[in-house]
Amino acid sequence: MADDAARFGFGHGAGGDWRAVALACAEQIVPPPRANLGFVYITDLLAPDLGKITALLTERTGVGQWVGTTGIGVCATGREYFNEPAMAAMVGHFPEGAFGVFKKFGDVEFGDDRAGFLAGIGPWATAGEGYFALVHGDPRRPDLMQQVPALAAAAG
Repeated sequence: MADDAARFGFGHGAGGDWRAVALACAEQIVPPPRANLGFVYITDLLAPDLGKITALLTERTGVGQWVGTTGIGVCATGREYFNEPAMAAMVGHFPEGAFGVFKKFGDVEFGDDRAGFLAGIGPWATAGEGYFALVHGDPRRPDLMQQVPALAAAAG
């Protein structure tokens, strides 16, 4: 556990408006040295303010790249939030070139072409070493269940 605490900074918060929630969360985050990637999960009640939330988190943590999603609830360390404005966030340091953030699944034309898919998500995916993808699916997409197998096939 102590090793994870040194590698990641995390926090969570709930209640009030977007700013109060984001500040409560950000105050708990102690970013590791050179933190360069953040994960943020918010309840749907904060969705309209996601841009402001990530801007505040960037300002407070120095991390400029954020990924995450929204849902009806958020789970955090020893706590679950439902039906209230809430969020959980984590930042970490990853080696340069070891990750990439692509806009969203629907922005890339996948087809059956693995090379086209990999070119669309960036050079980090073609480095020749094993890679891992953390993909957040938008449940509002009617074709999501068809897109997931296409993504898996394209990534090999």
